[in-house]
Formats: sequence, structure tokens, C-alpha cells
Amino acid sequence: MEALTKAIGNRFNILSRLRCNNVLYDLPEKRKPKQRGRNKKYGQRLGSATDMAKQYNKRLGFTT
Repeated sequence: MEALTKAIGNRFNILSRLRCNNVLYDLPEKRKPKQRGRNKKYGQRLGSATDMAKQYNKRLGFTT
């Protein structure tokens, strides 16, 4: 979320229609040379949409 805030600034809000229990993932790491097996589908787990919203609001000082 911090990278997104740096990219677009604090003047924008993000609105989505995700279910509250959807789990969000980062992009997977790049494939290493001569690595065996298939590519990773998901990266590091970021948490659910609800968890991320709570963290973001806490950082900004909002209370619900």
C-alpha cells in the first residue's frame, strides 16, 4: 500500500468492490535461471481487504 501511496499521492482514494474476505497477494518473484518446476502463481500474502483497510485507516488516524 505504501508503494501505491507514493505513486499516486494522498489526493486519491481507492474504491473497489472486493469481498471483505478476499485475500490479496503481491506479485510473485521472478523466475531464477535453470529453476525447475512451474512459475509461482502468487507472491507474498498481503492479507484480506478488510485487514489492509484497517491498517491503512490506522496509519492515517481514522477510527471506525
